Amino acid sequence: MALDTSGNVYFCDTERHLVKRWLKNPPNVFFPNPFPFVGTQNPGYSGDGGPANTAQLNFPQDVILSQSGDMYIADTHNHAIRKVNLITNIISTVAGGKGAGYTGDGGLATDARLNFPRSLMSDAAGNIYIADLTNQAIRKIDPAGYITTIAGGSLGGGVAVLGIAIDSAGAIYATDGNDAVYIVDQATGGFTRIAGGNGKGNSGDGGFSAAALLDTPAQLAIGTDGSIYVVVSGNNALRRNLQNYEVKRLSIYQSKQAESTAHQGARRV
Repeated sequence: MALDTSGNVYFCDTERHLVKRWLKNPPNVFFPNPFPFVGTQNPGYSGDGGPANTAQLNFPQDVILSQSGDMYIADTHNHAIRKVNLITNIISTVAGGKGAGYTGDGGLATDARLNFPRSLMSDAAGNIYIADLTNQAIRKIDPAGYITTIAGGSLGGGVAVLGIAIDSAGAIYATDGNDAVYIVDQATGGFTRIAGGNGKGNSGDGGFSAAALLDTPAQLAIGTDGSIYVVVSGNNALRRNLQNYEVKRLSIYQSKQAESTAHQGARRV
């Protein structure tokens, strides 16, 4: 899910193969809100070079807005990353789209193969980071369009990455299918567990996060205070890891405060 500077919200309607937009201030009460913004509801892979609302997506899983204001979509079942210029609404493929695989590091991302890209994040330098799920890797597209693996994959020690986030200092965090949250060692490309990973469960509030039990942590975001907010889909919960990795569960009221804090710290939550 992404939030633009006007307060409009963009999100994936995965089962309908759409990215939708919810307007903060719709033009009138009869305006359909939210409404399809990218896609046609028919799964496929088409439309590059044309209007985004006539293009086809295939089970998109994540959408972000970069610092430049462009939209990036994890077009998961097309094994592609799509870009929408929000000024022209023209869509293009910036990575993958050539079928499932793991190739292309060191070359242009448009020549690379991905394998079920699941989540995206951008940084202030204009890099785009990809949770390349089945390749158990985090990959990076630099502003020049070249792709590399920065964690897991060919570097070894990978995990099935579901969600990724970057803090203001450039540290990268990830969730995976082993019910864990990690920080990435960018020197070695390894993953260091900081929460969960002890089997599925729903416990640990008030203690240190490494001892907590989680059930399918999915997306995550970093607040302005450095806290890590994790959507734990199997627990129907939003949980917070403080800077000392103490874990807390947030109430509905606290979740609204957390959403505001996370939005200030990251454009995708």
